[in-house]
Amino acid sequence: MKAIKFFSMAAMLAVSVSASAQFTGGSSSRTSTSSSSEGWSTLYVEYNPVSYNVDVSGADDESMTAFSLGYSKAFPVSPGTPVFIEAGLAAQYTFKSDFMDVDDCDFSMISAKVPVSLAYKFDLNNSSVSIIPFVGAYARYNITGKVKYSGGSKDKDWDLFDKKDMQDLGLTYDEKAFSRLQLGWHIGAKAKIGDSFLVGLSYGSDFSEISKKIKVSTTAITLGYTF
Repeated sequence: MKAIKFFSMAAMLAVSVSASAQFTGGSSSRTSTSSSSEGWSTLYVEYNPVSYNVDVSGADDESMTAFSLGYSKAFPVSPGTPVFIEAGLAAQYTFKSDFMDVDDCDFSMISAKVPVSLAYKFDLNNSSVSIIPFVGAYARYNITGKVKYSGGSKDKDWDLFDKKDMQDLGLTYDEKAFSRLQLGWHIGAKAKIGDSFLVGLSYGSDFSEISKKIKVSTTAITLGYTF
């Protein structure tokens, strides 16, 4: 909840500061409105700290690392307004060494993500910077996932989407495998710098559990090239 409040306040602060800058700019703000209503495409990379939040007494959450590579396209909702629908597609690789504090035990997962956002673009007066707060939803499809142990005389792999392997690992609380399809929400803000660069920060969480009593939340630090 603290993360949600932080990102919500950050987005609202960006909106209020940017709106104030535009209104006090007089005629220059009207000139910037036309450029604010133009759509854009982005190729981006993300650093994604990921948390597997376990709602079981005595069980610890698992913090992991992920990187994403993706493409998105922002479309204006109507001509002349700086409101956009942004949709995209990304591939995400999540991993952790010494999974569950076990030496030589590694977690890895490859997922495809489809984020869709509602965004508002503010062009700052006398600047090449635009602020873009956004909120939206996403679908994530987990393509492959495994835990690999390589510390014994023989390596062993467990498939996270196989019920028997999950029971063997002790990662399931309902004797089922991980879910492949996850839906969730996200909120954040981006800064578009000139015509070519973009940086962003966002936070999101799954609506549903990936496994019983386990939910996934993700922070995204984004660096993109816009065109």
